Amino acid sequence: MKALYKYITEGYSGAGLIITFEDEVLFQLRKYPRSWAFIGGGYDKTKDKDFLDTAIREVFEESGIKINKEDVDKKAIHKLGFGRYKWVLYHASLSKRPTINGKKEFSNEYIKYKWVKINNYRFQLNEKEKKHYRLYFFVSYQMKVLQKRLTFF
Repeated sequence: MKALYKYITEGYSGAGLIITFEDEVLFQLRKYPRSWAFIGGGYDKTKDKDFLDTAIREVFEESGIKINKEDVDKKAIHKLGFGRYKWVLYHASLSKRPTINGKKEFSNEYIKYKWVKINNYRFQLNEKEKKHYRLYFFVSYQMKVLQKRLTFF
């Protein structure tokens, strides 16, 4: 919460992407805060035209997954903004399960990735883990929005 307060007062803008394949969703175990979340990061005005560009760029940098704009649902899953903070989360449903191979210079931001069933994500994220990692701040809400949008639920 301390970091969120800093983002609100000092300013931070960013975007992320929920990636699904069939009935699975890709999660990233972030290093800080140590929690399961979706791939995303900060808006860079020198690289990004908009928040969708940010989400696509961050996914590629951190996971090596190439997402085309046409594969992304333009209606955001979640928009959050208050103070000087703005965050947008999009969804991309892929027809082929991608290989994860992110750029080395971004490996200090995450620990690992895990594909889990959309309707059983909480249990599967901690399955066989020595330590139970928490879900990041808004993940539960974002997953409910995603489940409502998907037709197989």
